[in-house]
Amino acid sequence: MRVSNGCDVLLALAWITGKEISMLERFPEVLFADVTECTNKERRGMFVCTGQDGNGNIFNALHCYMPNGKPQTFDWIYSEAMPKLVGTSIIKRNRVLITDGELAMYIPHRENTRDPTSPWKNSQHKRCTFHLLTQKWINTVAFNNCKSKKANLVIQTVRYWLERLVKNVRYHYEYADCVRHINKFIDSNSAVLGLCLLPMQEIISSLHTSRSYWANCYHTKTFDNYHTIQSHTEAMNRSIKRMDKFMGSKSLHNSASTMLRQSDQLEKKREQ
Repeated sequence: MRVSNGCDVLLALAWITGKEISMLERFPEVLFADVTECTNKERRGMFVCTGQDGNGNIFNALHCYMPNGKPQTFDWIYSEAMPKLVGTSIIKRNRVLITDGELAMYIPHRENTRDPTSPWKNSQHKRCTFHLLTQKWINTVAFNNCKSKKANLVIQTVRYWLERLVKNVRYHYEYADCVRHINKFIDSNSAVLGLCLLPMQEIISSLHTSRSYWANCYHTKTFDNYHTIQSHTEAMNRSIKRMDKFMGSKSLHNSASTMLRQSDQLEKKREQ
């Protein structure tokens, strides 16, 4: 980094506006968290926390430039940045934090929920089914593009079963039994699945270890023209980047200015 003695180094920068705090104070129960890349020339990941109001509209609840994606960084966000910027009284009213499957992001939050002195003690973590059954499924299973009609039928059947599994099955023994039957069905059709077999098995394996943590947190309605997909966090990430397609080549200051404009735009649309 070419840092000499006496130089100041920015490790992390987190902020939330007054209007965003006002929204969060009214709707603190459910929060969504994600990290988006390519928002600044320093290649820092941008942690974005969002909430949802009573009309189903999305609002920003926190931005944070991160030094890295390690668990210590996320722990700092949950235990230091958010309590000081948002206030412990608001965080204590949170009931659910929803993320994707990144362990470094959600393990520190779960550890905070187990701490009786933490403001997150009333919260619990859920994993977003959109990232598994839509995003990851498209990027891994559907990416292999099976030509066989039988293979496509098997894939569609498995995906349907997985959706029913995370939505309807409540007990661990019942869940384990369903997973066993799905795996048996996949194994019996392994010859026709080809390259789709391995990613399907990996998805089922990751799902099996987190039975009690899934949340169907995506919806069909959109907030504005920027929010064109179902996942809250992915929609907000897309909204931020559409404000300026050159964000990835800009300084932290200019990148943050773009995000502030995006927050103002969302607030104006909310008031219409």
